Amino acid sequence: MSIGSIDRNNELQVIKQILEAEIANPSKIKRAVQKKKRILDVETTLLRHNASLNEVTTYKKDHSCSVNFITSDHRNATSKAICDYILELVRDSSNVITPNFMVDEMRRKYKIIISYNKGWQAIQHAYTVIRGTAEENYNRLLSYLYMMKENSPGTYTNIKRDYENRFHYAFFAYGASIIGWANYRPAIIVDAVFLKAKYHGVLMIAVSKDRNNYIFSLAFGIVDSENNESYNWFFNQVRHTIGVHEQLSILSDRHLVIANAITNFYPEYQNGTCIYHMEKNLIKRYFSDVVLSLIYNAATT
Repeated sequence: MSIGSIDRNNELQVIKQILEAEIANPSKIKRAVQKKKRILDVETTLLRHNASLNEVTTYKKDHSCSVNFITSDHRNATSKAICDYILELVRDSSNVITPNFMVDEMRRKYKIIISYNKGWQAIQHAYTVIRGTAEENYNRLLSYLYMMKENSPGTYTNIKRDYENRFHYAFFAYGASIIGWANYRPAIIVDAVFLKAKYHGVLMIAVSKDRNNYIFSLAFGIVDSENNESYNWFFNQVRHTIGVHEQLSILSDRHLVIANAITNFYPEYQNGTCIYHMEKNLIKRYFSDVVLSLIYNAATT
């Protein structure tokens, strides 16, 4: 039987046998090494050839798989495609849109199973469509502050840039807050909250209380983190903007950098600790009603 009449598998087996026979009586060592390498290549080819063989034996026209739900692997159910369906939900500020909500909503309304991560990405795409990117918003910051001063007379704003002329800090206080504080309690409460946007950062807040015990906003600052430099800059802006009151008290949590900044820019006034933060710390450490009662009575008398 000739080689041309056998199938591919038998052909490769014959080639392997011929090569092994040649190596058994080599004329030169170099030639043997070369042919040994050829045998290894043939063996690799055999393995690949055998692994790629598939044979269809039976075909059943009727499908038994359920089509009630489209799996999360469906390539058309991308986060950007899902974004188009949730824009109005995200645009309504009264709705709390979370990734888990997205997973449940897509399953219930559209019979599509998506992952938690895909739901989160769809929400981020929706925020970008509605609000723009973080880079676009930072580029508009100067225009925003300008329009703030145009529409609210007496408003004070300031931006600090770093040595590469990039955004570093921002500060603003509405004109109504600056004018109104003269008629409110001589107290300033300072705190900060972390920003969860792309570039993170910290939002610093200075508030007071009116005669009805409602919160009255005074000033806001955007900085990179809570440190001595950022708080010194913030309190410098606060003092320059809203001035001082007689018998002024400045309250904060027990953050050391806040206390240092108050000492630097309001050394002549009293620095107190927020009873709310103190109460939370005592609950974590002692969890005693007696201790909390004593602290509260001492703070309010």
